[in-house]
Amino acid sequence: MMKTFHIDLYDGHLILEDNGIKVLVDTGCPVTIGKDTHIDFMGQQYPCSTDFFGKGIPEISALMGYDVDVLMGLDLIVQFYVQTDYEKKEITFSTGIIPFESICNVPIIQGGMGEVCVDLFVKGKCVRLALDTGAKISYIHYCPVKVD
Repeated sequence: MMKTFHIDLYDGHLILEDNGIKVLVDTGCPVTIGKDTHIDFMGQQYPCSTDFFGKGIPEISALMGYDVDVLMGLDLIVQFYVQTDYEKKEITFSTGIIPFESICNVPIIQGGMGEVCVDLFVKGKCVRLALDTGAKISYIHYCPVKVD
């Protein structure tokens, strides 16, 4: 099964809507948080926590300034193959491999603490970049480099 959703990019956050449910896709959070104890997604029901470290959906929505119903964490995201297209404002979830045609193909790597990362080459040096779709910015591991 494969489904493509339109995404709203609100203040750096990736948000999709599925059957009237607004879902914040957050690769930086290990768990899925919902108003309810489950989410119906891609034809199946998945468990949700109702809070994470004391923060539930009302608090998360207030912090963002955008009302969401679910924060989709890595526990749910890793169940699927996922492809994002920020130019088209689309995200695709699939239970099988997604055909990919692009001039650029960057493999996703799991970081040492479970975070989603990619390796990029900057000025001939490999730099690991953490991708956190729930944060306003992502970050690069900083290593001072001598400049000639």
